[in-house]
Amino acid sequence: MEYCNGKTLQAMLMEAAPVGTLLRGIHDLALRLREVHQAGFAHNDLKIDNVILEVTTDGAVRGRLIDLGLSTRLGESPGLLANPKDFPHIAPELLRRGAATVESDLFSLGAILL
Repeated sequence: MEYCNGKTLQAMLMEAAPVGTLLRGIHDLALRLREVHQAGFAHNDLKIDNVILEVTTDGAVRGRLIDLGLSTRLGESPGLLANPKDFPHIAPELLRRGAATVESDLFSLGAILL
């Protein structure tokens, strides 16, 4: 496991980081999520405190996914059974023991954008 420089997206939002920085970070996060999906996996717990954004000295923003504890292969169920009101960042079908899909992670990415 490697150390990730930067701050969680949650911390950056609380510190009122510049909108441009946040948007560049979320864009990079989407690219990293695509890599996860292309490798055949789903994160299944994407939320603002499971994302680290690192601003480099040249102003680039790198997104990192952390806390892969609920990750599964695409098509497998993470085995979650919970009320969607308690976990609004997780796609409702995952909370009914549904299979992980690209779309279920995109639901969570959309929740970040709200």
